[in-house]
Amino acid sequence: MGYVSCNMAANPAQGHKLRHPENLVVFLVCFCLSFALSAAWPGTQNQALASAAAPSPSAAMNQSGSASSARKATAARRAKPGPAKARPAPASVATRSFIHKDERCSVMVNYPQVGNSKIDSELDFWARQTLRTFVDGVGSLEVGQGGRFSMLVDYEISEPSGEFLSIVFRVTTETGGAHPDPGMVTFSYDLTDGRRLNIQDIFGDPAGLLQFLSIYSYERLLADLGQNFENSVKNGTSPDFLNFSLFALTPDGLTLYFPPYQVADYAHGEKNVKVAADKLAPYKPRRGVWPVEYGLRSGLVRLGGQDADKTGKQ
Repeated sequence: MGYVSCNMAANPAQGHKLRHPENLVVFLVCFCLSFALSAAWPGTQNQALASAAAPSPSAAMNQSGSASSARKATAARRAKPGPAKARPAPASVATRSFIHKDERCSVMVNYPQVGNSKIDSELDFWARQTLRTFVDGVGSLEVGQGGRFSMLVDYEISEPSGEFLSIVFRVTTETGGAHPDPGMVTFSYDLTDGRRLNIQDIFGDPAGLLQFLSIYSYERLLADLGQNFENSVKNGTSPDFLNFSLFALTPDGLTLYFPPYQVADYAHGEKNVKVAADKLAPYKPRRGVWPVEYGLRSGLVRLGGQDADKTGKQ
């Protein structure tokens, strides 16, 4: 299988090797997933929302996983012991689903509604388009004997603070290949204005951040995978923001995701690199993303564009 993970789909010219016809479907789905990451999204959203106002006839909205189930899931996550983890979703979150079933394929796209109208509109549009892209994409493909095309989209939410939120979508498709095709897309938002953020939007020194992430992730992934993967790790962590487009803000810092084929083969699965918030402080993270104390371990630092000393004064 080629490298068809969602972070690469935003630039079809990079990295895609469609070795099998069924990979075209995965590519189309991932392109739809990554469409929300493109710079064109904010300017075209209203027009696109109008064209996608109604779901396909066979798609049904299932809201059974609403606030009550979300509260139960939140309570279960809070009860788990162990080190600090991503905060659970806000109490007002509701899980919604678009479901499509016919003789050729089965699709379920789960997505959150977080109580912010701007964010909720984006997520609703994204979920509709993801379902439609997959259903339309498999329409021209031949179903194997006893086979059926399928796609499942699920998500998890992380809140580093009350002002920011990240959503990690995981996508699994079955299109007749030797194994399921995994995909991923991430969204991060400023909850104060509903604005979607790229990783470079979160830091006042994006150029310095990019160089740091490239070196830091290269060292840790190479230590994990070994010298046999040196070339693929080097390519997959080169200083290009596209290589770090899959990320989540967490209470402890930043998690970078590397899907199969970006830094290693399919058998090694998805890899991730966790970066502590205090290591990110020199690159001027936006105020409110992480507590000030994360930036106070090395004396005077720049945190959120403001000077902070060891006493916490600003």
